[in-house]
Amino acid sequence: RIDSMGNLISQKIFPNNVGTYECFENIYLIANKLYALGISFTGFSSSFITYKMLDLDFNILTEKNLKIPEGKRIEIFRTIKDINDNFVCCGTTLKNTGNEYILEPFVYKLTLDGDSISSHFWNTNQVTFCTDILETKSFGEYYAFTSFPVDYQHHSILALSSDLDSVGSYLIPNDMGFYLSGEWSSDSTLIVVGKNANSSYKHLAVELLNENFEALSYQTFFKDYQMIEYPALANSVGVKGNDVYIGGTTNMDYSNVYFSTFDSWYHIVKLNSEDLSTVWEKWYGGDAYYILYSIKATTDGGCIMVGTRYDYEVQNMERDIYIVKVDADGLITWEKDIPLPQAAAQVFPNPGKSLNLKSTLTDATFRLSNLEGKSILQQEIKQEMTSFDTRGLAQGTYLWTLTKAGKLVASGKWVKDE
Repeated sequence: RIDSMGNLISQKIFPNNVGTYECFENIYLIANKLYALGISFTGFSSSFITYKMLDLDFNILTEKNLKIPEGKRIEIFRTIKDINDNFVCCGTTLKNTGNEYILEPFVYKLTLDGDSISSHFWNTNQVTFCTDILETKSFGEYYAFTSFPVDYQHHSILALSSDLDSVGSYLIPNDMGFYLSGEWSSDSTLIVVGKNANSSYKHLAVELLNENFEALSYQTFFKDYQMIEYPALANSVGVKGNDVYIGGTTNMDYSNVYFSTFDSWYHIVKLNSEDLSTVWEKWYGGDAYYILYSIKATTDGGCIMVGTRYDYEVQNMERDIYIVKVDADGLITWEKDIPLPQAAAQVFPNPGKSLNLKSTLTDATFRLSNLEGKSILQQEIKQEMTSFDTRGLAQGTYLWTLTKAGKLVASGKWVKDE
């Protein structure tokens, strides 16, 4: 929690009591209570949408874990609060068919108290993403933003009823690619932000659609043809009055998304809401590896950006939260680099050919398992640094846990690279 100038007021780490992995994706402040929504899972056997109601001191008032269908695990998760004070979630699940892994979309609605109302988990048996959801102007109905990255030719807005039934589908013009985000700029025009799927370098792209989903305006932005542009990972568009802000990451490292040695930037463009004409375009960072997660237009005509910063020269697999506030002209009014509290355990390099553990705990048990939850490696931890022999492991994603006295104290994912 920070104040209006970015000063840290308080923070809290919540113990993971549900699965081997748990995270918050969205937090809402409603009537002096905080509502945290996220995901947790242990392989594919136990995967949940997690709900926590908190007071302003982060004490848990109510918590619920809503189990999703067996054989699926949530990989992408987004939420909105609709006009009826319900939370509507969307995202992408990873399904294990036994022969392969398939990405498929889902939507889920729950009450302010965390009770399930309705849900829809698609079984498309093809790679399909859902990355954002938006309430329609008729209210109580929704638009879900989906992508089919197998051929990069079918990116669509899926119309959903109040019960989350599919009632229509509309192709997004100009081959916009994921992560797709949408926001209303008026009662009859919609802004969609993504990446230019036809570009080898994946430029940041934005278009204005009318009520028939026809493109009124379309633009792409980039810093350098040799750098990959990627939309903000959670929300890449913010609208306030006539001001529109879109954002992404310049020089994203596909081979090492979170802990790269690259220099990268927050990439922000201010646009006019009527025709998407450019007001200004700026980059922030460049001295370390930055990833933009979300952008929000503010009441002073500026915007606020939230993401992470990683400096491989002084940090070892430890990212900081990095927040930048700019005014209407794009000038920085304040910026904050907030180190995360030291974790009980860290695995590195990630991705990597080898596996090392740095832990503040001893007399603990480290366990590595595959995505099905089958134990691959287990070892007692007796010192701060431990190395493991992973030469026989196949390339792919693994889950790790660290337990002490039978209690889970840390967990995460590790990617074996060749």
